[in-house]
Parts: sequence; structure tokens; C-alpha cells
Amino acid sequence: MGENISNLEVDRLVPPLLACLSTASVSPQPSPALVQLLSPILQQRLHLLADSANTSEQWLSHLCWEPDQAEKLLKLVERSPWEPHPVSGDIEFILAEPVLFRKWDADTLKARVVLQDSSLEIGYVWCLGSEDAGPEWRLGGLSVADGNPEDISQWHRTLADASSAFDMIVQQDTSRNGEEKEASVVLVDGENNEEDSYWSQYDNAPLSGAATPFNRPPGVAPRSNLQQQESSDDAFYAQYESVQPALDHSSEDTNAGRIEAPEPARRITGRDQDGGPSDLLIAIEQGVEQRDAPQAAGEQPGGHVRSGTATQQGVRDYIRRDLRNLQQLAQSAGIDVDDFKAIVTAEVAILTADN
Repeated sequence: MGENISNLEVDRLVPPLLACLSTASVSPQPSPALVQLLSPILQQRLHLLADSANTSEQWLSHLCWEPDQAEKLLKLVERSPWEPHPVSGDIEFILAEPVLFRKWDADTLKARVVLQDSSLEIGYVWCLGSEDAGPEWRLGGLSVADGNPEDISQWHRTLADASSAFDMIVQQDTSRNGEEKEASVVLVDGENNEEDSYWSQYDNAPLSGAATPFNRPPGVAPRSNLQQQESSDDAFYAQYESVQPALDHSSEDTNAGRIEAPEPARRITGRDQDGGPSDLLIAIEQGVEQRDAPQAAGEQPGGHVRSGTATQQGVRDYIRRDLRNLQQLAQSAGIDVDDFKAIVTAEVAILTADN
């Protein structure tokens, strides 16, 4: 807002307004003289809402921003006609209180004028000017002083006091916001520290056993996650070493020697965490080589399996079952059988070449 703000000249601004209001009851539309006195935003409000007006009372009510004040304003204008003085020709009025000012925000400065004889409250706003006129005070709205005005402590008798009061409020708000921001940062840091302290306990917890952090005996170093994972993998594959054959050598059923391997404790992917081939792909490679190779010495004609190869047969069944599951997964994703076969063959070829 510009620094060169002129003082509100009541004797120059109020009489033209009262003259226009005195003829409002018989005028179907606002007079051009009245429109020139309005602020730009009030002009827009009047033009937009007056298009649907059918009586002079309706367009006059648009000069009031509060809906509950509009009817009071209409009645006040009807019973308080402002007549020009018979000798001077000027419309006389008396102020009920001094002119008060308030800086609404960084770009808005308002003034408040109350007439004693009619309780008419006239609000003015400082406008920066336009193509037709320069910076000046213009009408910002009308209302009726009903004895319960807004907090009068926010209004001041001089422009300097209004500006100083606004600057003080801005400083207080800035200081308050800074304190709230610091408090929120401290609170968030405290919560993060508590969460980090809680979750860090699980770094020293075992992968199996107790579900919550436990008290480790003194002198016992915690095991790393990699050591725990390797131990778990070794325990899993060690189960195949203890598989006992349940095969009847005299049976002609070729499926009698198949031993279902226990379900793995975790899903096996195509690559391990270190980027090397997984156990599943190694088993696929071995299965393809064994399929293409001559009949192993451990197999008898007719598909019978000796007791010494029961573990190998269990691994083969495990591979077949996982391949079927992978094929079903590929089909659900829209990959046909030929593409799936090409993927498996290409992966086995890569592993064979690496070896």
C-alpha cells in the first residue's frame, strides 16, 4: 500500500452519498453519481446482483454486506430522507463519533463513519486508483449501527495508530508461529528418537524364538543377520540328508519311490541376494542334464529307484512342482507356454555356460 494516504474528508464525501440515498426509494436503478462513489469491489457486487432486482429496495440492499443488516438499511433510508438545506442547499449531518481507521491487512485500509441523526454507518476503503480516478477514499459498504458494534479496540483515530497496531499484530503472529514451529520440531524429533530406540532392539533379536527383544546374557556377542540366515538355510537343506526311503523294491509302481520334500520356509527366486544363481535354477540345470544323460546307475529298468537315490528323486519332484507353480504364475500374467519354456531353457543355458 502506498505511503501517501490522504485523510478522510467527511464534509466532501458524505453529502453526495446522502443525496443519492435520498432518491433511492424512487429510483429503479442506482444513479451514475452513486456508482462513482463506490469502491471497485462494491461496484461489481451491485452490477452482478442488481440485474435480478425488480424494485429499488433490492438494489439498495446490495450496498450492505451483512444479510441481516439489509432490511434495517432499507427501513432507515425510507424514514430518514436527507433533504438539502433551504438556504445553503447542502445536506447537513452530525457525526455520532469521531472517524475511526483500521488496517485490515497489508493491502486494505478502512475507515468508519457513523451519523448521529440516523445511526447510518458508512464504511470507506482506500483505493489505489484506476484509469478514471487516482487514489482516494471510496464507499466500501453501508450498515446500521445497532448499539452492538464490533470490537472498537481494533479501530483507531489516526492512520498512524492503525498502521502501528497492525504491525504489532503481525510481529506477534510471526513470533507465535515461530515458537509453534520449534515446538513441533522438538516433538517430532522426540518421537523419532523413541521409535529409533524401539526398533533398534530388533537388530539384536534372533530370527526365531522369542517374538520380542530379549535380555542377552553378558559376554555373548550378537549374531549378524547374515550368519543367522545362513544357519537357517543350512538347517533347511539338511532335512534332505535324513530322508529315509519308503520304497518297496519289488513294487512295480513307479511313483512308489517319490518322497515329498517338506515345503521350504521361504519363497525361492531366480537369483540369490548376492546376484548368483539360486538353488532352484541349479536344480533345474541338474534335472535337465540328468534327463538328457543315459540312465543313471541308481535307477533300475521300469522306473524303480534304489534306496540310495531317494533323496535325489525327492529333489526332482520338488523341482517339477515348483516349475508347475511358476508356469501357472506365468499364465496368470499372460505369458504363454512357449515363452515360459524359452525363459527356462535360456536361463539353464546361461548357467551351463557359466559353469
